[in-house]
Amino acid sequence: MVALDVVRSWYEDELAALELAGLRVSFHEGPLDRNPRSASIAMDSDAGVGQLTVWESGATELIVDLIAGSEPPTVDDRVINDRDGFVRAVERMVEALT
Repeated sequence: MVALDVVRSWYEDELAALELAGLRVSFHEGPLDRNPRSASIAMDSDAGVGQLTVWESGATELIVDLIAGSEPPTVDDRVINDRDGFVRAVERMVEALT
């Protein structure tokens, strides 16, 4: 299970580098009164947009929609159990958008 503070700390640690790479990045935390709670990282660039949402349960949803081509958005649902899994998922989004 990925703690939501991992998502926030990754965002805070990596924001400057991501912006230097040409990405516009934001962090959103779901309402505190919803269960399970969630947090997401959203990114956009000239290549497209993406969002990785993580729930307290470890369930994640990665959506990437590229501008070039006629491919439908990529959607990947999985369970992530640790920080390394979260980092791999968010790196997939960064790679697609840069």
